[in-house]
Amino acid sequence: MKKILFILLMSVAFFLIEFFLFNWSGHRIALSLSVLLIIFNGILFGFPYSLATALVSGLIADSYGMACVINIVAYTGCAVAVFYLKKYVYQRGSMASVVLLSF
Repeated sequence: MKKILFILLMSVAFFLIEFFLFNWSGHRIALSLSVLLIIFNGILFGFPYSLATALVSGLIADSYGMACVINIVAYTGCAVAVFYLKKYVYQRGSMASVVLLSF
């Protein structure tokens, strides 16, 4: 229950930060903090929580945008990609593999 609350709060917080930075700087800074949150939860908590983060973040992004289901599908694809990369590329304790997953 604490992890789900953490996912909900962080998804909303990261979306608001992303929204305010985009409106403050215009189109020059287009961060994707939601994707970084999905990667973080995928590494830290595992695939089910990464998938939950992708669904929550995609739902929030789709509710404030014009696209219907595009962000949910894209974020879910990111969660699946993180799962496979964590399974075959990620090495525990190696900072280089964390940086590789982030980019």
